[in-house]
Amino acid sequence: MNERLESEVRKMMKSVDDNKSSISTMYSDMLSEKEVQLLSCQDDLKHKGIELKEVRALAQMILDQRSDLEIFFLDALEKVKIEIKKQKLDSKDKAKLPLIKKNIKSTQFSLVTEDP
Repeated sequence: MNERLESEVRKMMKSVDDNKSSISTMYSDMLSEKEVQLLSCQDDLKHKGIELKEVRALAQMILDQRSDLEIFFLDALEKVKIEIKKQKLDSKDKAKLPLIKKNIKSTQFSLVTEDP
């Protein structure tokens, strides 16, 4: 009977050892898979960081170009406004020119007639 108990205890111990070994192998495999996933995620994160830097650089370049374009158009608009004002002044001056000539002629005429 003692031998039988010892035999049962050995079987149980072997079963426990087998279970421990099985669980250890299972968790070791899971750990290996997770390490591979971790390395993959770290690699992805590194690439995403690089992509983010590139996108930020492109965004800054677009903003700079937009600013340059806005400055160009604002300058052009200001030049057009100045040119329009200049043309309005020129057209007003041209409209006044006949009156000025008429005044000059009448003044010359009166000077000529008043002299003798």
